[in-house]
Formats: sequence, C-alpha cells, structure tokens
Amino acid sequence: MARKRIHSRRDLPPNLYVRNNGYYCYRSPRNGKEFGMGTNKKEAVNQAIEPNITLFESYSQSRLINRLIGNNANSMLTWLDRYHEIISKRGLREKTLGDYSGRINLLKEYFVGTNLQEITTKDIAKLLNSYTDQGKAASAKLMRSTLLDIFREAIAEGMIQLNLVEATRNPRVEVKRERLSLENFLLIRQAATTLPSWIGLSMDIALLTGQRLGDIRKMKWSDIKDDKLYVEQQKTGVKLSIPLSIGLPAVDMTLNSVIEICQKIHAGSETILASRKQEMLGEKTISKWFAKSRELTLLSWSGSPPSFHEIRSLSARLYTDTISGEFAQKLLGHKSAAMTEKYQDSRGSEWIEIAV
Repeated sequence: MARKRIHSRRDLPPNLYVRNNGYYCYRSPRNGKEFGMGTNKKEAVNQAIEPNITLFESYSQSRLINRLIGNNANSMLTWLDRYHEIISKRGLREKTLGDYSGRINLLKEYFVGTNLQEITTKDIAKLLNSYTDQGKAASAKLMRSTLLDIFREAIAEGMIQLNLVEATRNPRVEVKRERLSLENFLLIRQAATTLPSWIGLSMDIALLTGQRLGDIRKMKWSDIKDDKLYVEQQKTGVKLSIPLSIGLPAVDMTLNSVIEICQKIHAGSETILASRKQEMLGEKTISKWFAKSRELTLLSWSGSPPSFHEIRSLSARLYTDTISGEFAQKLLGHKSAAMTEKYQDSRGSEWIEIAV
C-alpha cells in the first residue's frame, strides 16, 4: 500500500514537495531531477499541474503493468525483438548472429521494464561503465557498437529521434598481445620442422595468403583452378582469387612451391592441409601445435605471446612493404583501408631503419 503523504503535503499535486523552510521543489518522475519553485505555494502548485498533465498524456497509452513488464509497443524488450528480426535479414554468419543474440539477451535483462523513449545517455553510460570497471574494455566496446546500431535502427523506424549512444565515451581497449616479427616467425617456423609437417605448412600458407585460420584449414584441392586458389572467406563472405605465383622474397617462397609440398604429403585428402589420417584439421588443433612450436623457441614476450592469427598481420606488413598497402588490403579481403591499417601496425615489434 502506498505511503500517505504527511499533512503538510497532502494538498500538493504529485511530484511537488515542500521543504522545512517552506521552499517548494518539483521532482521529475523521469529522472528524479529537482527544480526549485520558490516559496509561493499557489504559484508552485499551478506550475506543477502543467507538467503533470503533459506527463500523464505521454504515458496514457501505456498501462503501468505493461510498462513494468515491458509488454508494450514502446518497450525496450519489444524493440530488441524487432531489432533481432532486422539483423536476421542481414545475411550474417550463424556464429555472428549468435553473438548478437547473446548481447541482445543481456540488454533485455538490463533494460527490463524500460520504455525505449525513457532511456537516457546516463543509463547507457552506466551499463558500459559496468564492463570497464571489471576490466572488460573489449566487451564494453563491443556492447557500445551494438547499442549504436540498435538505436540507429530505432531512428530509421521512427521510434526515437536521437542516438543517445553517440554521446558516450568509446571504451579504449589496450591490446596486450604482441605482434609477430619476421625474425620470430622464422624461428617458430624452424622449430616446427621437428613436429608434424602440416604445422609448418599451415604457417607458410597463412603467411603467403594472409587468410584467417578458419579459411586455411578448409582450403580444398578443388579450390585450385587455372593456377589460382579460390577462397570464400567464412567471416565476411568476400571471394578471392589468389594466383599460385604469389610469393614473398623475405622468406624465399611462393604459394605454388608450398602447394607442391602439400600435394606430396596430403594428396589423398580432400583438403590441402590434413592430419596424418588425411582428415581435415581443427582450428584448436592448429592453434595448439603453433603454440608448441612457439614454446620450443624459448622466446620471451613482454605481453601475451602472438597467436597463429598474428601471421595474418605479418603477411599484411610484408606485402605492404614489397608491393603496396592497396594490394595487402585486397588480399586480406578488407573493405576499408582503415581495417588493413590495424594489421599493418607492428605495435613496436619491428626496428625502424634509419638511412644515412
């Protein structure tokens, strides 16, 4: 049962309060912010009635019980369901869509009982800060990106007019994983010669093609036609036609020379790289054996040791130096040069030569 107002406040309209010194204040039911109204009771009452009427009209289409459980057309929960429908039509990979669904469910829990139009920049900042305070800056950055898109789509459908997420700080993510230098790559590659042959060959193909691990493990003999390797990137859907003649003078290899070695070892398999049983290799298997090769070098790292994926960055840097940045961008399958620039950044792993 609602608490009764004390005697001095009984005849005041909702949201209007009087202090012990006789000073009147109006408290906004939306955000709790108070506005001074002076000491004249009649004037304070008259001024409080107008915003109360306006607020009542704005909520009259949404019953309180529906607002509490988020069961109305303007609730954040309803809009998040609609947003899921929108992204489901974007042709995203199953894994990517699953990642979106996970973040949407987290947002449903956070904004339960909240109308889309009632959400403030402060609400969003509080959510993002909850991640950064736990040292999860990368998660905060990803959530902010998702929220930007959620509110952008809401504007497109006329649900809101402003994207409140744009006013929030973009979390800064400190990358701790070290880049892989050419010198260290060669040391790891040499160490791999003491392990199953496919380990070193997977490194060679990664360096020469600049492709992701998921695409490398699935490369098939049937993907080679007219002296070209055809790759449809699993993550982006980008289709590439890579000539087998492609090569890097820094390692004195061409893709064709590596493919010829693979033919001698894995000719009986469906995929270019295969296990001893001529079966397709798993991503975790390749990553684990790469880590073993890396550990055999006894190299020390100031941050997190480079993963297999860092070979893709090394490839981008080498092709940028030997051919061009534009060539590296096309090979990696990036739509923007800005994305390629992230891979071209050595993060201080390489020495800068000063010409005399």
